[in-house]
Amino acid sequence: IVIPHAHGKVKNTPSLETRNRFKIVYLARYAEEKQHALALEVLKKVLEVLPEVELHCYGFGPIKEEIQNKIQKNNKLIIF
Repeated sequence: IVIPHAHGKVKNTPSLETRNRFKIVYLARYAEEKQHALALEVLKKVLEVLPEVELHCYGFGPIKEEIQNKIQKNNKLIIF
């Protein structure tokens, strides 16, 4: 479900019928205290049950490259 930004209407918001129900959006600063490794371990378990799931990561930080390397091991994950 799309939660619109408080400043106004979001353009091109998909309807409930056309949205990708298997897309997870992950927004975070890439830092150790955010426990990204734990999130990736949980995602592995989700993929065992729902292989069509995609993870879209958005963020920045000192360990971004490390996280990207872990993500590249699984082609279902996408990072921007």
